[in-house]
Amino acid sequence: TVVSNEGRAGNVAANLRSLGATVDLVCNSETIIKKRIVDQKSNQMIVRIDENDIVSTPINIDKINFNLYDAVIVSDYDKGFISLQDLKYISNCHKLTFLDTKKPLDKKHMGGFTFIKINEGECNDQ
Repeated sequence: TVVSNEGRAGNVAANLRSLGATVDLVCNSETIIKKRIVDQKSNQMIVRIDENDIVSTPINIDKINFNLYDAVIVSDYDKGFISLQDLKYISNCHKLTFLDTKKPLDKKHMGGFTFIKINEGECNDQ
């Protein structure tokens, strides 16, 4: 299962499906608008402006039966869809869990994940 805002998680789900995996994608229903300003001559993106990128309705994680899956992958871009408590709950519900997050590393809530992919900017000395 992939739990996330759809964006990059959709790519993760597509990659897993291409490997023959059965994937359920759980994501928010709100639309994030991404406007890109591109230089016509060089075709280089100059800036991207995101609108509506904070989720107003977080997920109700209690409705998901994580035992139905071989692994659980969480792509969390810190937009309000998944709380720290949700992350702790997910990591405690399944033995094989993967987390890709933009939240600052929080060992109390994230320490139960099997694998954590985090950028240097979100990593701290906890």
